[in-house]
Parts: sequence; C-alpha cells; structure tokens
Amino acid sequence: MTGAWCPWQHTAYGIVQAISTFTHHEQMARSVARAERNMLQAISGGVDHLDKCSAGTCCGIGRPGTRVVWKGRSASGSTSRGSCSISQTSNRTRRETGASVNQHTEELLRDVVARMERAIRDRDCPAMVAVQGDRTLMLSDYDYLRDEPTADAFEERAAVQVRAVHAVRWVFAVPQVLVLAGSAMAARAVSNHPLREGEREAVLWVSCDRRDGVDYGLVPYGRRPDGAVAAFGEPEVFTVALRPGDKLPGRRLLHCLELPGL
Repeated sequence: MTGAWCPWQHTAYGIVQAISTFTHHEQMARSVARAERNMLQAISGGVDHLDKCSAGTCCGIGRPGTRVVWKGRSASGSTSRGSCSISQTSNRTRRETGASVNQHTEELLRDVVARMERAIRDRDCPAMVAVQGDRTLMLSDYDYLRDEPTADAFEERAAVQVRAVHAVRWVFAVPQVLVLAGSAMAARAVSNHPLREGEREAVLWVSCDRRDGVDYGLVPYGRRPDGAVAAFGEPEVFTVALRPGDKLPGRRLLHCLELPGL
C-alpha cells in the first residue's frame, strides 16, 4: 500500500477509493478469476454502480434523524445498507423477558444458524432465508452486504418464494457488527477490519410465523486473536417493543409480504 491516498485521508473521496481498492484487490472472487470478475464489472457498469453507492453512503453519514434504541437508550448511526436502526416504541406489545419463539420456528432458526456458522468459519458473510411451507427452502446470497440494491433484490426474490410455497414460517439471518454502549445498540455491516472498542459480531435474525407473528433477535459469536471463529452463542430474542428502521436487514422482505413487523 502506497501513500498515494494520503491527500484524501478523512474525506468522502478517500472512502470511495478505499472501497474500490478493497473490492478489486481483496474481496473474495467466487467461481471466477479475480481479473475476469473485475473486467466483467467494468464493462457491465458494476464499477460505476459501486462508486455511486459508496458516494451515496458517505453523503448520509452524520445526518441527523437516525436513532438506534435498545432497552430505552439511544445513539446515533448511519443509514447505509448493513446498518440497522431499532427504536423503542409502545405501539406493539412484545413478549415478556425470558420468552422464546415456538418450537418449529426455533428448529428452523437453529438450522439457519448452523449453516451460517459454517459459512462464517469459511470467511463468507451471506444472508440466508429458510422457508417452511409446502416444502422447505434454504436461500442464500453471498453479495447481500455489497450494496442496498443487491440486498433489496435478494429479499424481493425471497418474498416470491415465501408466497410460492405457501409458507407458514420463515427465518432471515445475516451477520452484522453490533456497537454497544450501555443499553444502546447499533449495527453495521461486517468487514475485514478489526473490531473497534465496544463492538462485537453477531448474526441478526428476523422470524415470521403465521400464528405467532414477527420476532427479532441475534446470535452472538466471538473470535480468537488470529481471527478464527471461537464459538457461537445461543439465539437471543429481543424482548422490548421495537420500531425497526427501514435499513434493518429483513425489512424489505416484510414489506413485500405486507407484514409490518411492528
């Protein structure tokens, strides 16, 4: 790495260049050579799209109005894909502390978590949706965290499959980095950079059961000093009334199915 980026350090242009460099030279290329992937992105407009998304995210950083609340305390956060805002609200009564999802949804959730654990240990960060209905489906997207259009497209495809199999329940999950400060919680997309103070990794999940409605939760996991995943924790269910922000993973899926999730 040269010092050519130094004049743009701490600027939006520097961030756009850093993302572009990572995507071209560091991001895993699946089922195709890196050079071929880069050329295809260049001629198909993917490079321009990436730069526009990066610039758009930079424009939203620091803008007021995004609140992230966990058990009654708030913090500021950005609104890019992979960041989630969760606000406490009184317009929906949630289960009391200690409650859990029903047995069938829990079994589906644990199946998703086991698959997610294997993927994360292989240094992948996919989004996954497990669907139970006329038959059981397992959907995944390894580019979900790349940008908002990619994420929305996957959730829209998942909604089509949920309807097609007349689903009675489904679970959506994606790895995130949680930022904890006392009782406040925010989240952002995972990356190859070391965690900052106060951050931890977890799989955020959303479940929907035709009888029991929508639940939100997380599955924490830790790493060893060498970066290898050490262990996954038990699934946890949010037990306060929530108003999820529009950027919360799984929110588009709920919207497409006309489920408010509130």
